[in-house]
Amino acid sequence: MLLNPYSKKPFSLAHFNSRLAKLGKRAGVRHVNPHRFRDTYAVDLILRGASQYYVAKMLGDTEGIVVKHYLSFVEELRERARAYLDNEGGLEQFAIPSQ
Repeated sequence: MLLNPYSKKPFSLAHFNSRLAKLGKRAGVRHVNPHRFRDTYAVDLILRGASQYYVAKMLGDTEGIVVKHYLSFVEELRERARAYLDNEGGLEQFAIPSQ
C-alpha cells in the first residue's frame, strides 16, 4: 500500500494511476501503468537468467503464463541483439522503439 506523503492516507487506485501517468509523461515514457513495470520486471529477470518457475512465483503467475506472455519479449530482444552484433551497427539501431 502506498501512502500519500501529505495526508498519510492510502492513495486510491485512480489517484495512483493518475500520478503514475504524470510521472511517465514527465520522464517522456508513454503508456505508463503498473503492469508496464511488472512486465519490465519479469523480462529483466528472465534476461538475467532467472528460471520461469522463479519468475512465475515472484509474479504470482503460473509458468505457462510466463512462457506465453514474457518469453516472446525476451526472444525479440535477443533477436535485436543478434542483428546488432551481426551488422555492427550503431546503438541507435538496437534501441527499442517508444510505445
